[in-house]
Amino acid sequence: MVQKVSYRALAYLIIISIFLSGCGGGNRNNKLVGKWEHKESDSGITVILEFTSNQLSFSAEGVNPAKASYTYIDGNTIKVRNPDTGVDVETSYSIDGDKLSIAFSGEGKVEFTRVK
Repeated sequence: MVQKVSYRALAYLIIISIFLSGCGGGNRNNKLVGKWEHKESDSGITVILEFTSNQLSFSAEGVNPAKASYTYIDGNTIKVRNPDTGVDVETSYSIDGDKLSIAFSGEGKVEFTRVK
């Protein structure tokens, strides 16, 4: 079954793909470690991010799964390098209990919920 993806969901997926194409590694903030879920309200597509101590996995319906390493810049910023373009992207985030908010340029914040 082919599912239509909204432009907003597609924009999130593209931005998250850039976010996931990271560089470096390390674990200075283990609050990120775990599985996080976001359900796109327009399309109903569920996006899963899973952080380990030095790797990030991404999956969503209709998109090939991806993996990347990540590097902390400070307590709430991750530096990501797009391997296709070589461009570095800094993405800020915040965690409040079981909620992870990631700030995307031009799209505002996207909130994920920790999967238990």
